[in-house]
Amino acid sequence: MKKYKCFFDGATYPKNPGVIGYGYLIEDPEGKIVFEQGEKLSHGTNNQAEYHALINLMLKLTEMNIENAVICGDSQLIINQTTGAWKVNAEDLKGLNLEARKLFLLNPFWELVWIPREQNKKADALSKKPFLISKPKLVKSKKAVGKVVVKHVKDSLWVARGSKDLYIVDLDANTCECPDFMIRGRVKGTCKHIDACRAENDAEIPF
Repeated sequence: MKKYKCFFDGATYPKNPGVIGYGYLIEDPEGKIVFEQGEKLSHGTNNQAEYHALINLMLKLTEMNIENAVICGDSQLIINQTTGAWKVNAEDLKGLNLEARKLFLLNPFWELVWIPREQNKKADALSKKPFLISKPKLVKSKKAVGKVVVKHVKDSLWVARGSKDLYIVDLDANTCECPDFMIRGRVKGTCKHIDACRAENDAEIPF
């Protein structure tokens, strides 16, 4: 029997812990997205954000009466704790884990699968989407520098968009979430997203 494929992810803003954002999407057996969501919650940790994403995804699957589904996430901790392979030691995760396990065990045809972060970009973008649209008073600029669109969020924190993906840039720490910075940027000390944010940051300084 053909199965639906689902993806979930969580994030915190501006740091961990911080304001929780979660996102998930559901694809039908033909690969068409039939539902997607990105929401903001109160303060919490990144692991709590991941749990909220998974729980809300499973609630939606239940609401839509989808019995055959592969549920994919990039957090080994949440995947293994929900399947029961790993114990839950953190007190702040025990309640969320119990809720997630109850939902997961209700449907024997759901599968929980870990995937690399690079394969979870759509859910990652959905988890960060609320940070871009829910607090406009923190946004001081939205300008294109080359092919990169940047937004100043707060203090040294920026959000940069390349061709399609969103990355959080911290100018004080000189870090970016993008794969290029993770691979080469730590040696070079920069990437195109950091360069774009610095260019816009310098333009905002009146002297």
